[in-house]
Amino acid sequence: MKKVNSLKISFINEIPSSITGVIYFLQPLGAIDLTFEQAMLVLDLVLQHKHLSDIQELVLRQSWEGYTYAEIAQSSGYDDDYIRDVGFRLWQTLSKALGENVNKSNIKSVLRRRYTTLPQSELQVSSVAMKPTPQTGPQQDWGEAIDVSIFYGRILEHAQLQQWIVQEKCRLVALLGMGGVGKTALSVKLAQQLQNDFDYVIWRSLRNAPPIMSLLKNIILFLSQQQEANIPETVEGHIDCLMKYLRSQRCLIVLDNAESILESGKASGYYRSGYEGYGQLLRRVGDERHQSCLLFTSREKPIGFTAREGANLPVRSLQLTGLSLAESQQILSIKGLVNATDERDSLIQRYTGNPLALKIVATTIQYLFDGNILQFLQQAPVVFGDIREILEQQFNRLSPNEKQVMYWLSVKREWVTITELQADIVPRISKRELLEVLLSLQGRTLIEKHSGSYTQQPVVMEYVTDQLIKQVCSEINSGEIALFNSYALMTATAKDYVRESQRWVIVEPILNRLKTRFTTPSAIETRLKELIVILQENFSTKPGYAAGNIINLLRQLNIDFTGWNFSGLTIWQAYFKDVNLHQVNLQNTNLKKSAFNEALVKIVVVKFSPLGQILASGDVHGRVHLWNLEDGQQLRSLEGHTAWVWQINFTSDGKTIASCCDRGIIQLWDVETGQCLHTVQQDEIRGWLSSFNPDCTLLACSRTEQTIKIWDISTGDCVKTLEQQESKIGGVAFSSNGQILASGSEDATVKLWDLSTGDCLHTLKGHTQAVWSVSFSPNGKILASGSQDKTVKLWDVNKGRCKKTLQGPHIDIVWSIAFSPDGQTLAIAGEAPVISLWDVNTGQCIKTLLGHTTRVWSVNFSPDGKIIASGSEDQSIRLWEVSTGRCIKTLQGYPSLIGSVVFHPDGQSLVSNTGNTIRFWDFPDGNCLKSLYDHSRDVMALAYSSDGQTLASSSVDSTIRIWNVQTGECLKILAEHNSFIFAVSYSHDDQTLASAGADKMIKIWDINTGQCLKTLEGHNGWIFSVTWSSDGKFLASMSEDSIHLWDANTKELIQVLPGQYGFIGSIAFSPNSQILVTGDKEYKIKFWDLSTGNSWQTSQGHEANVTDVKFSPNGEMIASVSHDQTVKLWDTQTGECLKTLRGHSNWIWAIAFHPHRPILASGSQDETIRLWDIATGECLQILRSPRPYEGMNIQGITGLTTTQKATLKILGAVE
Repeated sequence: MKKVNSLKISFINEIPSSITGVIYFLQPLGAIDLTFEQAMLVLDLVLQHKHLSDIQELVLRQSWEGYTYAEIAQSSGYDDDYIRDVGFRLWQTLSKALGENVNKSNIKSVLRRRYTTLPQSELQVSSVAMKPTPQTGPQQDWGEAIDVSIFYGRILEHAQLQQWIVQEKCRLVALLGMGGVGKTALSVKLAQQLQNDFDYVIWRSLRNAPPIMSLLKNIILFLSQQQEANIPETVEGHIDCLMKYLRSQRCLIVLDNAESILESGKASGYYRSGYEGYGQLLRRVGDERHQSCLLFTSREKPIGFTAREGANLPVRSLQLTGLSLAESQQILSIKGLVNATDERDSLIQRYTGNPLALKIVATTIQYLFDGNILQFLQQAPVVFGDIREILEQQFNRLSPNEKQVMYWLSVKREWVTITELQADIVPRISKRELLEVLLSLQGRTLIEKHSGSYTQQPVVMEYVTDQLIKQVCSEINSGEIALFNSYALMTATAKDYVRESQRWVIVEPILNRLKTRFTTPSAIETRLKELIVILQENFSTKPGYAAGNIINLLRQLNIDFTGWNFSGLTIWQAYFKDVNLHQVNLQNTNLKKSAFNEALVKIVVVKFSPLGQILASGDVHGRVHLWNLEDGQQLRSLEGHTAWVWQINFTSDGKTIASCCDRGIIQLWDVETGQCLHTVQQDEIRGWLSSFNPDCTLLACSRTEQTIKIWDISTGDCVKTLEQQESKIGGVAFSSNGQILASGSEDATVKLWDLSTGDCLHTLKGHTQAVWSVSFSPNGKILASGSQDKTVKLWDVNKGRCKKTLQGPHIDIVWSIAFSPDGQTLAIAGEAPVISLWDVNTGQCIKTLLGHTTRVWSVNFSPDGKIIASGSEDQSIRLWEVSTGRCIKTLQGYPSLIGSVVFHPDGQSLVSNTGNTIRFWDFPDGNCLKSLYDHSRDVMALAYSSDGQTLASSSVDSTIRIWNVQTGECLKILAEHNSFIFAVSYSHDDQTLASAGADKMIKIWDINTGQCLKTLEGHNGWIFSVTWSSDGKFLASMSEDSIHLWDANTKELIQVLPGQYGFIGSIAFSPNSQILVTGDKEYKIKFWDLSTGNSWQTSQGHEANVTDVKFSPNGEMIASVSHDQTVKLWDTQTGECLKTLRGHSNWIWAIAFHPHRPILASGSQDETIRLWDIATGECLQILRSPRPYEGMNIQGITGLTTTQKATLKILGAVE
């Protein structure tokens, strides 16, 4: 063969160069030496980086080397037919990708030919892409990894695993073995010793069965250094994202206790319902090419694993057996068993060297047999195999009190103190008895102790949990209630992540077991209803958890509780949050430690007390709530503000709290009593862009006329005015010593002011858009500024220079920033529903806190820096554990604000929105006809087409939806705006739609095609209103500082009408299209003559911002609504106020005239729509969406505080 090739080359060298290229392509392609690696490079490009699975790559490689299918099967350990099937499908895949027939015999020639046609640049790019991304050093996240400073043996196993993972680059490794054999300890020890071989090491326990997407998101954020923001909301999408990182960098992922996600009581290896995604993860990790390794520990192989593993494949498993004789003797010696070697060896052999089993029986021998191994061996039954048999023996020996503690520890699922245990045990036992029990269990090696808290090893916890589940199911079947009443299956007052674990590990498995007998959810519901009757008849005076357990089981079944009767029951630890309890009877119930929704609306500020025992929150209803952080219960509600409470601060002694709202009211409150001590009202003060100084004696407030004023809280006097600025002021903040004030600005600058002189010390430039948030570090040396440009900058206060710029996918418009008490960490919150934590020194994002569903207005660190509180537009307050990033408590409210009201053109119905929900109401009956929920965030505007067949809705989610009014179907989604959309309006002919919002643009849409026809620009700020004239000639748009009038046909700007129109406002054309009316932030109604562009009339009468204006159908009257909670009717010709309609108890946002009758509808933040008779001013009807607990009977309830009862009434309960 070599001679032939040399002759051929010699012959070609003698041929003229003009024809050598032709002969080159005529010669056998075998002359081109293509390696298998080069062939795989070609396939990577052709398959667009989808990659072959591992078994496909094996078949391709060995086919490339000339092996037959039979030889491939024999060498790899696979079935012959299976290999042939893989080959058949492989050639089909490659034929489709390469566009020609590919088979086992021609694969080389096809890939060689393709290789020669590929540009060298593509091959180089692909080659570079396959190289690992260099890292500055390994990064680790050890999660709940145990301490392995004391570790026995496992030298051979460790060496084998290291060989597979480091030298042989295995992608998926299973560490298998019975419970207690030491899999967890070995996985931690191995990961610690291999950490320098990987860029990233992450260790996670699956003991509490986390949902797959939650686990994957956590891992992805760690591997991306908290930068990955666009994770598709599917399991497959999450895995795709993870695989990207496993390919680009060398990662070691360890998942411990994988048996927790596998089904028990069925064939080995099947996944629990809802956990099949873990199978997808293992398949992808094992099959696809990457440079990382996933190691998991389990007592059994998951289904599908065996087919992928092999001695020559990157998927392996190691069966862990007991410790060696010498290693086991070490354990017994440490436990004090120093008997004869033969006796010890017999004991070790009997328990197969299982470390946990040896520790448990060693303790038993010491306690019961005075350390005599021989006596134990003579009396104890022979036990070989599973640790569960040993645990069963031990469990059966326990006293009732010991079993009770074991059950409670399995329910708690984390470290728990004596006090916490004692509070839950019924019947109650003394602290002395409990301590004795804990010491006994610790001596038996059944529990572990650390810093005064107790828990169980995973295998012990699983065994006890399984016993609890079996017993509870048996009692539900028989109706003989004992354990079911003694233990809470899910603790409503637990940390959020613990309660979620209880739901998946205890509650859901109980329901799955019940389905084997009762078959359907409805049959289970019927049985649980029967148990409620049994409890009401026999357990009404007996304390316990049975009723709460039933409710939590029903909740997991998604049962509609409307009309249920739980009267007379003891209902402990029931989780009533996020469920409707309409007309439920809770009369004479004991609701101790049960959890309900809070009467929360949008939360705009949160603040910890100086000692960290109380959290204060301010909301859009003007309420200040005080919360006890120990149990999450509301202490009291401070009511007196009439507008959004943007600022709150405690005095240094924590005894007084100051609050400021948007109506210029400052109030001082006694924290202990809730009494208002002092009130100052100053119309010039606006709470949104204000800040208290550290000792709550001064308030700094930015004003619309571009000044900053400093107010004395005790007198209400303005004590200093800082020089006029060229642009509107953004956020303001005092330094920790109160001597410097920082202010942001709409001109993208930050100014530092000396408060003693009023001089500007520095003007900080670097942002590109408005700065809405500023905050000083505790030592006052660093200032953080958050901007609309989606960055946060850290400034050196003394030098006035930018030290660092923080930006990433989780930072949107920044509304709130907070330093930790030590100044080392910065929390950032804003328009994105994510809170990010940043290392101030390195400028790196170290954690992202996920849980809110929309804008986060406020974040604050606890005084010890261990907890972060956040307040959001999603009506919730969340408490986060800083060290882990886990949410430990959620205080959840519900949407209430009515933002839009519009009558249907035929006048027979009305449409409104509450939050992201659109509701259709029958008129005049007032019944809710249907609801639409597709928007992901608040709906801001609604508009009917003139024929009433379609409805347009615009939202803060940056989309417009077009709905079929009859069916409720979403016909089109218009999504070219890149920020909030505040306004939407149909043209007079229904052919086009205008929309406008925070991107400062007006977009004109073709209704039929959904295409954007034109984008109009010219406004300097957010656009809050847009509307067409009825004659089709004009389009008007309004931002905070101007009205723009556009030619509807040419879309050219005709005129700009200056003014101060408010953060949220409205404009309206008269029916004859000759007059434009506006409301403004100076509480006025202005009338504009479109022919001259002049304001010919101004009406005054409102006492707060005007939020909406509308002409009556005949044009003779104008209606306006305001934050002053009134509706006013005005004569169009004279501007005279004809009537003032009162009845709403909060801000009014929307108004609409009935098209044919003298009726007016108004929508308010007080959760209601009121229908008014225009002639008499009488309120004809009040429409209200059912609150969460509408009609719930709480007469005679116990176990709740007065504040909690008041909250339930706000949410609809009756007494």
